[in-house]
Amino acid sequence: MKTIKFTIILLLSSVSFLHAQIKVDTIGKAIIGTPPDGTPDRYNVTSMMVYGKNGVYKAGSKISFGDFGSQENNGWNVFVGEYSDIDTDRLWLHGKKGCYLTYNRGYTENVIACYDIDLGNRFNFNCDVYANGIKVTSDLRFKENINKLENPLSSLRKLDGVSYNLIGNESIKASTTFRESVNSDVNKISQNGLTEKEMSDKAFFDEWDKNLKNNKETKLGFIAQDLQKIFPELVSEDKSGYLSVDYIGLIPVIIEGMKEQSRIIDAQSAKIKELEAQINDPGKIAIDIPVLKSTTTEVEKISSETTNAFLYQNVPNPFSEETEIRYFLPEETRQAYIYIFDMQGNLLKKENAMGQDYMIVKGTELHAGMYIYSLIVNGKEVDTKRMILTK
Repeated sequence: MKTIKFTIILLLSSVSFLHAQIKVDTIGKAIIGTPPDGTPDRYNVTSMMVYGKNGVYKAGSKISFGDFGSQENNGWNVFVGEYSDIDTDRLWLHGKKGCYLTYNRGYTENVIACYDIDLGNRFNFNCDVYANGIKVTSDLRFKENINKLENPLSSLRKLDGVSYNLIGNESIKASTTFRESVNSDVNKISQNGLTEKEMSDKAFFDEWDKNLKNNKETKLGFIAQDLQKIFPELVSEDKSGYLSVDYIGLIPVIIEGMKEQSRIIDAQSAKIKELEAQINDPGKIAIDIPVLKSTTTEVEKISSETTNAFLYQNVPNPFSEETEIRYFLPEETRQAYIYIFDMQGNLLKKENAMGQDYMIVKGTELHAGMYIYSLIVNGKEVDTKRMILTK
């Protein structure tokens, strides 16, 4: 009777396996689905093969875990398989609400990397990332509301670079605490109750945790809270209140700051050459150097607003037909004007100096004689010079 029951069960099992198209071949390889024609694994590399139902090559096979759900109801929850239903030969690792890469005991305390929609639209890494190169999408066609960076050099001067040692992120601290409690329980077990591999793994991760705790590698960077006050667009905050810095976003600020600094250096060089020319050729009209009759505080205030603005001697001077007045304005300039006066102090001409670095004075606009012109930046006089018009 027992023999008959066993035979029936065996037959039912065989029918079930055949109906489900699950087979185990003579060398122990599990085969799910219907293999394509030919020899799919000629050298018997795999231990299990899962075939889809599409095309000659049986593409589109997928293995789900837990409840799969219907796609139209936000299903397709967790699965791994071939991307698409055609023969793409591309791995598809899918988690409806994200994916986690963990090590050792896994779970949240041993996360190497993860994409979790509850943490925002970002890929999080709890380790150093090495690459031969990193490229960030920056095509003009993906951008709108493009604006020139304002006062980059002034903003960069407010930054303080620091060196520091990481205390360790929250996931590393959690993994250490968790594992210490586990190791505490393991230590209560007789060493004879552990396999050689278990004892080796325990020793390895004890040392691993110790190295993570004692890692004092010096790093260079910024304090996110300080950077946020100057460049808030480069600092992001997660749901736990921790701040992160977009260091790549600082590159265009640095480039624009260097360009502004270069313009200032060029302007200073031109100013020095002008002064040298005046010294070497006493026959030229002397440059007026106004005497400041202000308190120290007032001088510092004026200097802070106009120190990088310059006014140059007009060329040619004297002139008869036209002359060019050049000047230099720093990035932080809010308003700038060129004023032209006669020798009695009457204002003859007022020209907006913003958006350019020179102005042309026509001889037909004035009578022959000597004139005074001044550069006014942000309401402060930068410099005053003389020019002569001849007929």
